[in-house]
Amino acid sequence: MKNLLLVESENDKLFFEAIIKNLGNEYLIDDWINIDYECLGGEGNLKASLNVLKNKAIKNDEIKKVGIILYQDKKTKEKRLTVINSFIQNIFTQSNAEVLEDTHKFITLVADEDTEFELACYFVNLNEEGELEHLLKEIKTSDSPHSDCLEGCWKKCLKGKKINFKEKDLLKEWVRFYIRYDTCSNKERKQAHRKCNFEKSLEKPVWNFEHECLNELKGFLKLFKSEVVVSE
Repeated sequence: MKNLLLVESENDKLFFEAIIKNLGNEYLIDDWINIDYECLGGEGNLKASLNVLKNKAIKNDEIKKVGIILYQDKKTKEKRLTVINSFIQNIFTQSNAEVLEDTHKFITLVADEDTEFELACYFVNLNEEGELEHLLKEIKTSDSPHSDCLEGCWKKCLKGKKINFKEKDLLKEWVRFYIRYDTCSNKERKQAHRKCNFEKSLEKPVWNFEHECLNELKGFLKLFKSEVVVSE
C-alpha cells in the first residue's frame, strides 16, 4: 500500500523530502519509501488530479493515504477547505457526507464499492498566509546582503516608475538570489545550473529545518510515515 502527496510544484516536493530527512532518528528515511508525490503544477489542477486519482485507485487499489498540500496564500483556511470539499463532493459521489473540517484530519473517500482510501490536507503558511517562499525566507541561516539589496532596490525602483508588481514575484527572486549569491562560492557560481539550484541548496546548512514555523507542516508529514511491519 502506498501513500501519496499532491503538491503544487517540484520545489515543494524537494522541500518536503528535505524536511522528512531532518525529522530525527525516530523518522528514519527508509520508513518513507512507500510515499509517492504528484506535482500539480498549480492549485488550479487539483480537481483534475483528484479525478485521475479516483480512477487510479479503482484500477490499482494500492493507495492508502492521500495528502493535499497547497499554499494558503491570502485565502483563509476555511475558504481553502470549502474549495477542496466542493471537488470531493463532485468527484467522490459515493462518499456522501464525508468532508474535510480541518487540516491534519483524515476522511475516508469511497472510489467505488470495493475501493476506499484516506485523505487529509494542509496549507503551507507563515502566520496564516503565504507560500513556500515565505517559509524559506523565514528559515534562512546565512547572511543575505545580495538578496536583501535586490529586493529593496528593485521594489523602490518599480514604485518610482509606477510599475505594478506582485510581492510574491519579488520574494521568488529573493530566494533565487539568496541561493545563488549568498550561499554559493564564486567557484560554485561558475556551474550555477548544477551547484546553485534549489535542490542543491537543500544539501547545505543554509536552511534551519528546526525552525518552529515548520512544526505544523512537520506534524502533517508525520501522518504519512509508512507503517513498519515486524515479522514474527
